[in-house]
Amino acid sequence: AMGRADLWMIAILGAVSLAILFLLWKEFKVYTFDPLFAHGLGLKTRRLDDLLIVILVIGIVIGIQAVGVVLMIALLITPASAARQWTRHLGPMVLLAAFFGALCGTAGSLVSALGTGLPTGPLIVLAATIVFVVSLVFAPRRGLVAKARNRQRTRKALVSGGAS
Repeated sequence: AMGRADLWMIAILGAVSLAILFLLWKEFKVYTFDPLFAHGLGLKTRRLDDLLIVILVIGIVIGIQAVGVVLMIALLITPASAARQWTRHLGPMVLLAAFFGALCGTAGSLVSALGTGLPTGPLIVLAATIVFVVSLVFAPRRGLVAKARNRQRTRKALVSGGAS
């Protein structure tokens, strides 16, 4: 179980990560998509790479404290994968991934606290998996329902277009 000191550590490390991300958003955006272009612009790509690794390590430290080593992989990937289903733009995707991660962390922790002997980490990852599956099925452009609807419209258009 997490204590007050753990929560303070998570809050401080999270705030430091968010501050770095906020202050260097444009640089990170350019660097992650095209490091050579970023270098050509005169950005210190080695420093940006180091800072990204620091932010990732901070996230892993926070996650390991909350869910454990093995489940941390799922917690790193699943909210971002779910967010990717809903948008094509990096900024909204990062915000949505953060929202999904916070939502899943809160939901898993609440369910764990309300039950007896329910482990927090697996419940957080289970919540993230549910969000991912819902995103995979119902996202407006990339979801399975939207793709099936588009295929059906295309078939109707081909059939009606071929009859005229």
